[in-house]
Formats: sequence, structure tokens, C-alpha cells
Amino acid sequence: PVAQLREARLDKGIAGKVLTEGGLLVVTWEHGGKLLDSGFRSDQAAEQTEWVEALNDMVGSPDDTNDKNSTTEGTAR
Repeated sequence: PVAQLREARLDKGIAGKVLTEGGLLVVTWEHGGKLLDSGFRSDQAAEQTEWVEALNDMVGSPDDTNDKNSTTEGTAR
């Protein structure tokens, strides 16, 4: 549900999986009072920036697709 979404960003890794810079779409969402990150790798990598923008527009987050300081590597923030 949109109400649980917090932000989307492009990153290079999550939970020990490392890809090229910006190769992973990471969606942060809330469940049970905890923030969780889910990573997605698209077959159409060029579209990932559009996904970030669309998801952040839905939740009203700033459009920052390269915020390296927000990486949680699968841990709650």
C-alpha cells in the first residue's frame, strides 16, 4: 500500500549484494513500526530512474536518486 512507502532511490547494494553504482532500485517501506528496504533490479536499467521519480512522487519524498548516505544495507533505520 502507498501509505507504507517511504522513499525510493538508486543504490549499488543491499544485504551483501553489490552491483554497479545505481544498478539497484531500493524501496523503503514501513511494516510494524520498522523501516525496511527492498531491492529490485530491472531488466530495463534505463527505466529505474523513472521508477524512483514515480514512487517518490507518490509518497511526496524529495527527488534524490543518488543519496549514498541513506543506504541501510537491509537494516532498519
